[in-house]
Amino acid sequence: IGASGNYDIIYQVYGNISGAASFSGRFNGTANSDDFDSSIRVDVGGARVVSGITTNSSGNTDMILLVYGGYISQIIYNGPANRNETGGFLKFKNGLFGNFILVGTTEISAIEKQIYIAEYNGYGSVVWSKTDPVLSGINEVSGFEFGPSSTILVYGTLPIALSPSGIFIKQFTSSGISGLAY
Repeated sequence: IGASGNYDIIYQVYGNISGAASFSGRFNGTANSDDFDSSIRVDVGGARVVSGITTNSSGNTDMILLVYGGYISQIIYNGPANRNETGGFLKFKNGLFGNFILVGTTEISAIEKQIYIAEYNGYGSVVWSKTDPVLSGINEVSGFEFGPSSTILVYGTLPIALSPSGIFIKQFTSSGISGLAY
């Protein structure tokens, strides 16, 4: 908790046998409000990527992406409707280095949320991004996994009225083209 009483993202990376921290950092968003992490990844070259959500000055949440290497890049994704974004789930596309995939939920209206999915390069620049509906209504992304043939499987929850199981899985190609929904 920061000096203002709000939550900040604090992270430490331990990279040697002695147990000493090799890197640490703190993120306090632009509105000096609540910030929460979702994922942290460190590639084989030592670049660190942290994702999560930050509260903006209007009280809505945005996805945050912090990239630290020999450079610092800070990306805030504020969706097309300037409403709430959640999630910020992150994995390296090639396992241990290079480009990475960021997935979350973007609120389009009070009654509709969509998947936000994007590929970023190692410097934090967007390679491709898109928003994609699962089904009509409120969908909440819970995470993602890499599937066969370089597919990306995004999963989350749906209202029971739309799916008896209350869950969804949506498949994307490695370039973000949406495919089957389960």
